[in-house]
Amino acid sequence: MPTNTIRLPLSALIIIFIIILCVAIGGGIVGSRMLASPIPMRSDGSGTIVPVSQQVTVSPSKLASDIVATYGKSVFLIAQKNTKSISALGTGLALTNDGIIMSLIDATQEEVVGIGEDGSIFPLAPIGYDELSGISFFKASDRIVTPLNVSQSTPLVGSTFLALYRQEDSAQITAHPTTFSATELPSEKTAPGIQKLASTKSTTPLPLGAALMDENGNLAGVVQSPLKHTALFVSDVRSALNRLSSNQLSFNPLTPLGFTVSWKAQIDGNNALRVKSIISSITKNSPADIAGLQTGDILTAIAGNTVSWDTTIVDALSTNPVHLTILRQEQVRQISITP
Repeated sequence: MPTNTIRLPLSALIIIFIIILCVAIGGGIVGSRMLASPIPMRSDGSGTIVPVSQQVTVSPSKLASDIVATYGKSVFLIAQKNTKSISALGTGLALTNDGIIMSLIDATQEEVVGIGEDGSIFPLAPIGYDELSGISFFKASDRIVTPLNVSQSTPLVGSTFLALYRQEDSAQITAHPTTFSATELPSEKTAPGIQKLASTKSTTPLPLGAALMDENGNLAGVVQSPLKHTALFVSDVRSALNRLSSNQLSFNPLTPLGFTVSWKAQIDGNNALRVKSIISSITKNSPADIAGLQTGDILTAIAGNTVSWDTTIVDALSTNPVHLTILRQEQVRQISITP
């Protein structure tokens, strides 16, 4: 069978080669625009190649640098001053326009000063210590301060914050991203009015009193224990401010009643794990002792209202007498205490 051979002139081969080359170049351009560009790289000066640092975004519309610039002036270093030196104590946060500054350092019996963003030192007058939250309040009487916006909502697990505080050695503002990873039970050494703590996760240890700012630039929490990585919820800060405004900083309704409570997780009759309020101590010859309350009793209701982990017990103990419903050895009992 005869074979047909197709012969192309040299000019036709050149045209075909040019067409293929154009298609290849065009495809490369389109592909480069469709695929994301890699993170640019640079040398850090020591010969190591590292990614160019990106600006930290707290929310789609707010950068960390914006929060630092706006609210860094509301964060102070609290220190003791003598004739020769200054000893840093911790972080203070401005909460009101009239110069109210909070701290989790109990230094209300000492002479302390504040150090601001410009390095200036100004006196702080102690106002008082809130026993229920462990918050100390001071007044910057001769300085105009810009207060933080206090959030009106409770953050959700998984929320991201920007921790703001001042370095103890230089008073320079510092910011680190941190995450609210869980809700924790407070230890028995925690202030008696605190029923929940926020567990935080950060790549850098955060100091006592650091402000946790949410994506809207509002104060959402305050670091309560650097070792345990826990923080106070902003609701406890708001409650302490309310007690300050009503001149009830030293008010602790548990003291005249003569008992304390702790929160523990236990398995209930339905084989479910529940957080319960347990009577942890009774003062001898106190009204609670005389009424028959015992350590280990489970507090289930106050004045007929069910007690849960979300119930603020100190607010429910305002009646006189106080009517408690407790569970003791699987039996429900009613106890009335007259302070």
